[in-house]
Amino acid sequence: MFTEQFLTFCQEFKPTMNELKRLLITKMKPTDWQKIAKEFPNADLRCRHITWEDESNAQYKDAVNKLCSAFTQAFPAKINMEKITACKQKNGENPDEYLTRLTDTFNTHSGLQPPNEVGNTPGVWEIHLCNSFLNGLKPNIVSAVKNSCIGWDDARLSELRRHAIHAHDQILSQNTKKEETTQKELHLAAITMYNTIQEHGDRYPGHRGTGRGHHKNWDKRPRGDACFLCGKHGHWRRDCPVNTSSDAIDKSD
Repeated sequence: MFTEQFLTFCQEFKPTMNELKRLLITKMKPTDWQKIAKEFPNADLRCRHITWEDESNAQYKDAVNKLCSAFTQAFPAKINMEKITACKQKNGENPDEYLTRLTDTFNTHSGLQPPNEVGNTPGVWEIHLCNSFLNGLKPNIVSAVKNSCIGWDDARLSELRRHAIHAHDQILSQNTKKEETTQKELHLAAITMYNTIQEHGDRYPGHRGTGRGHHKNWDKRPRGDACFLCGKHGHWRRDCPVNTSSDAIDKSD
């Protein structure tokens, strides 16, 4: 906010009232300057002591605070609820990080001034920020907060923040356990498949891969018009003497 920056500038650099006046006239539009010009004191007040809170600075401090109020009234913050509504929790962002980012956006675009101190009861600023916080959190975190936080709709911002962080940590822990379980299941499935292939190979040794021995058997197979049994030319398998002798042996048995 401009008033906060203006106050910080006066506290750190301690310009006189005339120096402030010349600076603002240079930087502001004439129409804007006219809105706050009458709030400047006639005397050229200045900071008397290096310590801001010293009593000798009372008149100077009052003049600066009066100018801050004049700036707030003359140039109220522009409300842009779309910016606040669009500020959602990002993937990989924890609730605490999101709340910090949301608070900056809320203070810039809500038109509401954050309180100097947190009272016993929430003010307008805190109530609206709580609503924006719940609306912007991840759906699974919001659901967990509403289940764990009794009276969540009237809860203070600090309470909602605490429940949101706890829910986020719980969800991360559950996801980690699920991922570990999935990895174990995949590992066991791979071992089972490997063992099955090994058992199949031991049971049917002739069906193993296409290694060199397997290719050798195919190379020895008769080709062209040769007999498939004896490899000689001039007859087929059904007329092969080897086949006939095998049948004779079978019949004799």
